[in-house]
Amino acid sequence: MSRIERAVRIYSKLFALPSTKILLIVSLLLSLFMAFLSNISFYLRTLDLIIFPYIICEGVVGIWGSLIVSAILSLMMIKGKTKVLNFRRLIALNTFSVILLYAVYGLPALVSIGNYEVVVFSLIIGIAIMTSFRIIACYSISQVSVLEVITISTIQPFLLILLREVILNFLFPREIPIPSVKQYVIPLILILLIFLFSTSIYLKTVNSSIKSSLGVGGLDLFKAFIAEWTEQEDTPLETLLTRIGEERTLPVAVICFKNIKGHIKAILVIPTIHPGPFKTIGSSLLPHFLAKELKQKTGAEVIVLHGPCDHSLNLTSKNQLQYVLNEIIRNINNISYVDGATSITYAKEGAMTVKTQTLGDLTLIIATRSPLPMDDISLGVGLLTTKIIEKEGSKKAFFVDAHNCIGETFEDVLIGSETAKELILAAQKSFKQLLNMPIRPLKIGVAKGRDINIPLEKGLGSDGISVLLMEIGSEYYAYVVFDSNNLDFGLREQIIDRLRKELGIKDAEVMTTDTHEVNAVSPSKGGYVPLGRGINHEELISYVVDLTKQAEKNMEPVKVGSKIVEIPKLKVMGEQQVSILTSAVLIGYSIAKNTAIATFIPTLVASILFLLLFI
Repeated sequence: MSRIERAVRIYSKLFALPSTKILLIVSLLLSLFMAFLSNISFYLRTLDLIIFPYIICEGVVGIWGSLIVSAILSLMMIKGKTKVLNFRRLIALNTFSVILLYAVYGLPALVSIGNYEVVVFSLIIGIAIMTSFRIIACYSISQVSVLEVITISTIQPFLLILLREVILNFLFPREIPIPSVKQYVIPLILILLIFLFSTSIYLKTVNSSIKSSLGVGGLDLFKAFIAEWTEQEDTPLETLLTRIGEERTLPVAVICFKNIKGHIKAILVIPTIHPGPFKTIGSSLLPHFLAKELKQKTGAEVIVLHGPCDHSLNLTSKNQLQYVLNEIIRNINNISYVDGATSITYAKEGAMTVKTQTLGDLTLIIATRSPLPMDDISLGVGLLTTKIIEKEGSKKAFFVDAHNCIGETFEDVLIGSETAKELILAAQKSFKQLLNMPIRPLKIGVAKGRDINIPLEKGLGSDGISVLLMEIGSEYYAYVVFDSNNLDFGLREQIIDRLRKELGIKDAEVMTTDTHEVNAVSPSKGGYVPLGRGINHEELISYVVDLTKQAEKNMEPVKVGSKIVEIPKLKVMGEQQVSILTSAVLIGYSIAKNTAIATFIPTLVASILFLLLFI
């Protein structure tokens, strides 16, 4: 399992909140239950029925009232400064805070059978832990100042204590067998200060654990991620990524098909820019962006394939997408066209299958390991393979990572790996067959669609499904491309088998763009869903068959032109930075857990010992 995979799986620990209405109902019920839990022991001790009206008042007014009012006051204080802490999330934060408080306070109150000192001291410790939790949560996810974080974090505990005392002393003025905390104000303040000091140490330790190796604070990185995840605020995270990125010059292959009228009918674009890291950050939208914008500029249907690249070649900012587009458009006008293409040849070596085809004067090299899983093929492996093929007789060549099968475990394909060796041998075998293939006239048809009920959460990106159908001689070949991040086991083989049997296609390849638009859009295991997992394969396969039939209807003779465009000064994440970042995320996640234990357990023990002085 790669570092990237281990890092991205942390994302699956995130969750989605219910609606505000549900949160309000749940928080009210929890408030009543917590009030009952922490006070029923006093009834068992005294059998005084006045305890029950008090429980209702404390639950509704004291606990739930402080929860709602503190959310409103906090929202008023930070309005316009952050979108992350909206009313719904503040209600959720306050509800979690209440659960934490009463986990510390309610259970001791219950088992102590109304022991006043145990109840009051548990309440003080619970308030301190609750406040620390709120400070950590607010500071870690929002962009507001430290003073505002402390204020927001203390409003609810303060209101809860205040309303509790008001209920005790004004709504129930006669003697009631429930202890007040007003005589323990000094120890409460001191314990809060102790926990505040420990919290500051904890936050500083977690933040510096990543900053020392990456130059960017761990909490700053987490805040930026949360801003994107919750509110689609890209700027904070892209700013940090740009700060740590490096400049590269990267090749992009452009293959154009021009009809007899002189119009470009279709364009294949093969970037070696990785379409990541997730959602709309960096180059995640690259396939859809290029397909949409190039079609508007040229009128052609555009299909984007996945070149050899990994996460180190993610663009650090989406602002660079327009630059990439401009460079492609500038070079399209300088492409020369020739007649014909060859049939597709293929060869296997170990688990690797490599298909090759000459389109015009360019040899396309397509690699897959399906039905076995494989993730990204590195740029180094792709460039090495193309150089070998060019030495063996190709005028020019370009590499495509089919990226079409994923499993629970996978690794990137790097130079020197056994998989890379198998890949290169399979490419050489396939190309030797290709040398004996004649160039024949080429007809193509193309069809694209997104009118299928597969949302981003199920793995299909905005550019949908594309089919390039080729007639070479009297034989038909097809390239099927999904705007998705990999495919479920066996889906590739099922599609190819159906195209062969139902439409008489001699050979086909099924590929994905590896778009990371589908990543981190829902908290799923691994951070995304490979297309086909959890959906009806038959519906998807039938849709591909229908698109292929549409492509057949618009087939026409074409000439082929190609160019490999070198795009300079691209700011990418960089191999070393990705290695440090993914390691730092994993280490930081572990440090956050371990530091919490090392910091707060001694603080808790010290606080309990301190409170014993007041017995």
